[in-house]
Amino acid sequence: MLLNLVVLLVFVNAALYVVFKVKDTRTARRVIALHKSPSLRTVYPGMTADDVTQLLRETWSRSYAYEPFTQFKERPYHGRFVNVDDAGFRLTRDQGPWPPDRTNYNIFLFGGSTTFGYGVPDSNTVASYLQADLRANGTRQVCVYNFGRSSYVSTQERVLLEELLIGGFVPDMALFVDGLNEFAFPAGPAETQRLAAVFGSQPSHSRWRCLDPLPMTRLAHYFRRAAVTAVKGHEQPLPQNVEPTAAFDDGKYHDPEIIAGVIARYFANREIIQAVATANHIRAVFVWQPIPLYKYDLHYHLFATSDFGTNFFARYGYRYMEDRVRDQPPGNDFLWCADIQEHLHEPLYVDKVHYTARMSALLADTIAIGIRDRGLIAH
Repeated sequence: MLLNLVVLLVFVNAALYVVFKVKDTRTARRVIALHKSPSLRTVYPGMTADDVTQLLRETWSRSYAYEPFTQFKERPYHGRFVNVDDAGFRLTRDQGPWPPDRTNYNIFLFGGSTTFGYGVPDSNTVASYLQADLRANGTRQVCVYNFGRSSYVSTQERVLLEELLIGGFVPDMALFVDGLNEFAFPAGPAETQRLAAVFGSQPSHSRWRCLDPLPMTRLAHYFRRAAVTAVKGHEQPLPQNVEPTAAFDDGKYHDPEIIAGVIARYFANREIIQAVATANHIRAVFVWQPIPLYKYDLHYHLFATSDFGTNFFARYGYRYMEDRVRDQPPGNDFLWCADIQEHLHEPLYVDKVHYTARMSALLADTIAIGIRDRGLIAH
């Protein structure tokens, strides 16, 4: 019986290994094949199909690393197109030193995966273009440190800034690029449910950790996450609040109460960041980013062929945010960049929501002009 049990476990794990291997391979091939299509070459001008394949592998093959307080971060990585420093920031073109040199004008850039630059090389991120723009005008060397991280919301960005300050890393400017993730994760950071599932389960014993790499363990984790999601679920709109307003979706993400809560959370975090920045003699600047679901002609979006998922919250949330900014102007340190793509008739996204190099450069240029024209930078 013992021998049969061992053989069965080996067989099941071997079968699951094959299943997961095929699944992962097919997923990667679908993404790579999509970007090899001649009709999509416009989002990667100057790059060969092999270059794009390698870039996508480096973008999507990386996993999160745990980090106290912020819950998770981009894992250190060194590739051909994507490089993440051990200190937690993605490298920009002509990256400045770490720790930062105080004789330079140092900018810590915070945001989500669009700020990190998912789907583009290090040299084509918002951070790289912004650094180049600001270095062109000024007497001090500008160094931008790209602390953009996948799925981050303003709460995590605030905590990350505070942790950097506690560690003795004080920039001249802290620049926050937000919008999309604020609405995509209305109930809290992206990995909250997974962490809740960990703490909700029985404490594991170190002697069983050797089982973690097994395919059976992966399957068990999948079922556990599915069960937790089924029981708790994501924060959903109340039926009485749902207002279908477009054929593009069924309106299930249009809940004014959830949207109002997200906007209130953002401005509360902004107020705390301003106080922390003032206390540390830092200039804080806030940017509301462009997204494909707001003032962009989706006829030119090469990936708008299926559901945008929880990003639909932003489709409606941006309209409320526009009203909020118009009725209660946030101040000189707030840059509204959400509509910079309104009259552009070209592909600006490398997938559902992430910017092309062209879009990254446009956003960086808009930010650079804004902070210079408003006197937010003196270098």
